[in-house]
Amino acid sequence: ERAACELAAVKATAAAEHEKALAAERETMALCREDLVAAKEAAEGMLTAVKEAALAEKEAALAAQQQQAASELAAAKELAASELSAAAERAACELAAVKATAAAEHEKALAAERETMALSREDKEVLTETDKELAAAGVVEPLAGAE
Repeated sequence: ERAACELAAVKATAAAEHEKALAAERETMALCREDLVAAKEAAEGMLTAVKEAALAEKEAALAAQQQQAASELAAAKELAASELSAAAERAACELAAVKATAAAEHEKALAAERETMALSREDKEVLTETDKELAAAGVVEPLAGAE
């Protein structure tokens, strides 16, 4: 009977110890779950931070590219304006040269025309004089208005 009591006590102790072990295991599992949830949340937080950093880096690179493009565009506009100004200046010089040449040619033509008219008047005077002399000599009839 004493052995049965001791056996029952041992069984009760073993059952209690087993129950303690199960409770400890459940508590450990609960703590592991909590640790796992916390680790998952931390990993998600780090992933979000990495994504945000990558996005910020991409935005910064894009802003730098846009700034570079704007600088290149401004430089191209400045160069185009400079080239346009130089072309306009060359065109103005060429136009002035053409005008000067045209004016000189016009002046030459006027001078030639004046000279031709003067020669024509001289020729007319010489012809009139010759006609008068011939008429006076009785060779030809005098021209109207030659007297």
